[in-house]
Formats: sequence, C-alpha cells, structure tokens
Amino acid sequence: SVELTLAVSSVVVLVASAVGDAVASRLRWFEGGRLLEPHERTLAKRIEAMDRLCLAPYSVAVAALGAVGSWAPAFAEDLAVRWYGSSAAMRWCLSLYVAKTAFDVVTQLATWRHVDAKRGEMLAHHVVSVVAIGYGLLVTKQCFFYGTLAIVTEASTFFLNNVMATKFFTGERTTSQKLFVALNGVMLWLSYLVCRLALLPFWFYRFFQDVRRTDDLSSISTVQLVVYPLATLAIFLLSCFWFGLITKGLFKALSGGGKKSRKEKDDGAAAEAVDRSSNDNGDKKKAS
Repeated sequence: SVELTLAVSSVVVLVASAVGDAVASRLRWFEGGRLLEPHERTLAKRIEAMDRLCLAPYSVAVAALGAVGSWAPAFAEDLAVRWYGSSAAMRWCLSLYVAKTAFDVVTQLATWRHVDAKRGEMLAHHVVSVVAIGYGLLVTKQCFFYGTLAIVTEASTFFLNNVMATKFFTGERTTSQKLFVALNGVMLWLSYLVCRLALLPFWFYRFFQDVRRTDDLSSISTVQLVVYPLATLAIFLLSCFWFGLITKGLFKALSGGGKKSRKEKDDGAAAEAVDRSSNDNGDKKKAS
C-alpha cells in the first residue's frame, strides 16, 4: 500500500541521514577553500555535510524511479492512466520524495536563523512540494503520473551536489578536484537543459492536453488541478533563473575564471603536494 511504502521510505531516509552524519563527522569540512576549525562545525554545517553525502544516491534513485514510472504513461492514449494510474515505481518515487523533502523541511526549520533569501526560496519550494505531492499520494491517490514526471527534474541535483560536495569536503584545491567540479558543471548545465527547461514544458503540454480532452473533471481533486500546475510553474521559473546563473558560472569556469594570482597557483600546487604526500604515506603504512 501507499502508506506502507511511505513508512518504509521514511525509515530509509532517517537511516541514510544517520549514516551520512556519522561518515561526514570523520571528514574535513571546508568553506571558501578554508579548512573549518572544530568550533566552526555548527549544527547548520553538520546538516549540510550530512546532506552532501545523502543527496547523490537519493537524487539518482528518485530520478530513475520517476523516469521508469512516467515513461509509458506519458505516451498512453488512455487518459485514465495518467489521472488514476499507479505503479510500484511511481509509489516509491513519490514516497521517497515526500519523506526526504519533509525531512529537509524539519532540518531547515531547526536552523532557521541560518536561512538566507536563497534558502528561504528552497524552504518555501519544499513546503509546497511536500504538501501538494503528499496530498495526492495519501489523500486523493490521484495524479501520480504528474507528480512522478515532475520529480525527474531531480536528476540535475546529482551533478549540483557533486560540485557542492567536492568544494565542501576537499576545498577544491587540486587540479583533479577542479577538473571534477568542471566536468560536473558541464553535466549540470546539460541536465538542467534536458530535465528542466525541456521536460517541464512537456509536463504543461501533457497536463493541459489531458484537461482539455477529459469530459468530466469532477472526480479530479480541485486542489491538484490548481496547485500542481502552479507549483510546476514556480519550479520552471526558478529553473530558468538558476539556469542563467549556472550558464554564467560555467562560462567563467571554462574560460579559466580570469587570471590567477601567483599565490593562488602556489596554494594549489602546495595542496596537490600535501595530498600526494598523504597518499604516499598511506600506501607505505599499508605496505608495512
């Protein structure tokens, strides 16, 4: 049942978060390329570190489940498949999304004093998303397809998290780290283009075509008929804004980000030397 799937998903999110927190506590944390001191490891930073480790598997899971669950219904002739249809992939996709998003809302509220304008936007987006999709999942048990299709946008989160996690846990100091960030920046740009700027207009086309072709909409929740397109529109507009920032940052990175100072070059070389030395020492210890 949907309730059981959501319960299991909630347990998975909690366990994964606990494991992520335990692993992250043993790693080094950086901010702006500077290693954070122990007293700077605040609750907000601890939650960020945990999230950086959990977002990669989560985003892959929900995006893959969303793609599998929505692919066939997207091109089905039977409208009932999209209004009332359900599948295991859809249920797991929606349940994992609701569980993780609800958990994010709680952690963001726990660190409310650290919320800036950008995080405030994300908090509002998470609240609307968990209420809208949770309402369809648990109350009406309708429109699973539209929620699942929208969640495919989470595919871009994987590459964004790779960039942020590399900076957070390594400081992006070495050439290999910078290359990894650059490659994920390119993939982030492409995933935004495909999974957001192209996918969401298709979502609108499919939704309003189905509304136009459905003779009687009285059995469909009014809340979903209104909130779903409005929430998706908000995601699309935010995605357009973020895509502009990503494009600007990508061009800056590909062009070298301007001329580097001698100090920056020396710091990068020193960081690579330290990392190589650490790896060599580790290898020697293993050999002995």
